[in-house]
Amino acid sequence: MAVLVALALLAGCADSASGGGASATPPGDATPASAASATVTGDGPTPTPTILQVSGPGGQGGAAEFCTSGATVSQSLPPSIPAYPRAVERYYQGGDTNIWGYCSADGVGAVGDFYKQQLAAHGWQRLTDSSFDSIRQLVGYQGSSAAVVITIQPDARLPGTTQCVISTSGL
Repeated sequence: MAVLVALALLAGCADSASGGGASATPPGDATPASAASATVTGDGPTPTPTILQVSGPGGQGGAAEFCTSGATVSQSLPPSIPAYPRAVERYYQGGDTNIWGYCSADGVGAVGDFYKQQLAAHGWQRLTDSSFDSIRQLVGYQGSSAAVVITIQPDARLPGTTQCVISTSGL
């Protein structure tokens, strides 16, 4: 359960209009039912996109910053999660939860569709596919302890760029 809580806190991205400093829905605001959607392909909770704060050489920042800053990559994705073929890896942070950041000129839909197909083909189960505004989030599980959360959204600072944050635990 602690893994799921950690993933929920770390997995999502900041609202593209906020630049990484605010949640997708301000506290106290109700989200209209028409603003969010989810497709569940198995049992499990339906995730809601959330904030992701990442640590870097200059301290903490929002996930949107990795597409505009220098690359900090020391480890590639595990074999069960292929890299999007038209993206550049820009960020890696290791620990109990590993986080990768990719940037692509392809749209949110193309990147999300790729990962939805690839996660299923690589043995990930209880897949969920959620959308909120321009953010898309996929969640999957392998075995009893491995989890992946992939959050995809337009980059707030680079028009025509899509950022993809991949968070794993238990691998």
